[in-house]
Amino acid sequence: MGALSFFAALGMASSNAEAASPATDDSTLICAIVDLASCVPGEGCRRETSESINAPQLLTIDRKNHTISARRPDGASLSTNIDRMTRDQGLAVLDGVQNGLSWTITVADQDGAFSLAAIGNGQAYTAFGSCEPK
Repeated sequence: MGALSFFAALGMASSNAEAASPATDDSTLICAIVDLASCVPGEGCRRETSESINAPQLLTIDRKNHTISARRPDGASLSTNIDRMTRDQGLAVLDGVQNGLSWTITVADQDGAFSLAAIGNGQAYTAFGSCEPK
């Protein structure tokens, strides 16, 4: 399934609410995936685990260098570029494209919660979690 490609292009961002607006600065973030789902047309969506789709549980977002890196459960290292970073209504928004999937991550300034959506040809993924400055 395309989930493996998705997580090669994936990154998640958010921050600890106690930090001084980490979603607005260039700090590096360590992010934990809390909830995952994969969706395909005609089959609907199903909940996943990092192990079920060999997706990283922890991600490192280096906003200064516009990169995201992670390690899969099988030990493989992953890296992708952040193509665009913008701000809107108290959210940091990160976008990128890799391996046929377009992804967007939002990071809330107030509490550091993040949401991710990735869309490819006949596949979609969502993930939710939280991060802290490294």
